[in-house]
Amino acid sequence: MKTKLPGWIGNTLVCAVLVVFLGINETHASIVSFNYDPAGRLITSTFAGNKSINYTYNHAGSLLQRAMNVGVNPDSDNDGMDDAWEILHFGSKEARDGTLDFDGDGASDLAEFISGTLPKIAASVFKIIRIYPEANVTIEWASIADKRYQVQSRDSVTSGNWYNVSDEIIASGATTSVQDTNNIGPSPRYYRVRLVTSSLLPPSLFAYRSGNQLFLSWPSSGTAGFTLESATSLTPVIVWDSVTNSVSDNGVLKSVTFDQISTTPQRLFRLRQ
Repeated sequence: MKTKLPGWIGNTLVCAVLVVFLGINETHASIVSFNYDPAGRLITSTFAGNKSINYTYNHAGSLLQRAMNVGVNPDSDNDGMDDAWEILHFGSKEARDGTLDFDGDGASDLAEFISGTLPKIAASVFKIIRIYPEANVTIEWASIADKRYQVQSRDSVTSGNWYNVSDEIIASGATTSVQDTNNIGPSPRYYRVRLVTSSLLPPSLFAYRSGNQLFLSWPSSGTAGFTLESATSLTPVIVWDSVTNSVSDNGVLKSVTFDQISTTPQRLFRLRQ
């Protein structure tokens, strides 16, 4: 199951969690994604098969309701666009297949779904608005709050590698801008703004057990800055602690070993930036 990169998305903290159930003679694991509100309270637990548990609280923070959602396929016609989004904008999930451009703004309906823009309003489109050719060039683009972007450049319009001008940026409003502080010189430079989607996937955690030892591992590549955390209970407010065990890294996998785990019925682990 793929889940989103740990981090604040709007008012929700999203992370991927590996739940390890420790039986007497066996160990099995499952990936669960958890959403938290700004107060740190669990509001949704999502499991395999698009099943979820939703938690509702009162103003005092007390749990009012816990409801199970058995889940349905959000894209039943498999066109890449959620049914609810299609019905909201086009009145029917069968009306569009994602390949056409309803408002003629140059972005397909599928591209508008992914970028978060409005598919029936031509002025709502993901694009660079202007570039200010000053000492430090400023690139400004139309953005959607809470979407993640990255500015890149290269010296040829048709060939060559794209280089990152900025780190990944989470937009906070309708426009976002970045300065290119590199010395450009007399040669031309071309820019693009990339909507970041694939990096929203967290690294996978793997677990196996031998006797009273539990071994966790995850890829070395792309996991710099991630911290391994652990909890022991799936209560509505989960208390996470940083794992202090030594982390080994052989260049391919990072790994951690836990000793004397037989007395713990379950443990939760997550990698968080």
